Amino acid sequence: MEKYIDTPDGKILVEENERIFFPEGIYAFEALKNFYILRMDDDNVFHLLQSEERPEIAFIIINPYLFKKNYILNVREEDLKAIKINNEKDAEKDLAVFTIVTINENSMTANLLGPIIINLKEKIGKQALALNEDYSTKHDILSEIENNKEIREALGVSTG
Repeated sequence: MEKYIDTPDGKILVEENERIFFPEGIYAFEALKNFYILRMDDDNVFHLLQSEERPEIAFIIINPYLFKKNYILNVREEDLKAIKINNEKDAEKDLAVFTIVTINENSMTANLLGPIIINLKEKIGKQALALNEDYSTKHDILSEIENNKEIREALGVSTG
């Protein structure tokens, strides 16, 4: 069933069955439980994780594998179980991984320490805590793109 939700850009038509439920919310926004993933661009690179409860709250998200080829999702087993991912087979077919993007005047960073994991089949999400010690909350996406021709070509980005 379709319905309209409010966003900072006005009302958007969504499929109600596409709502992602976050039982614990997102860090610092624990009271917000219902979100939709909205496309931001034609290339399907950036998305908005749009709150249903508070239209002014939307997070820019990206699949970390698009800019960090050696990205490894390493989260606690209980985080996966919380979204009903119980084994590797479930993960391969139903798990989506995103990272929250922060854009400032001269930078674009990704929070690799707090990946958003979503069970696409069950429509349940969680912001997990990455166990990778070399990841940060401010991973520089622009330098990753600039230093990797393959990523630039995949994203359709030029540096000059």
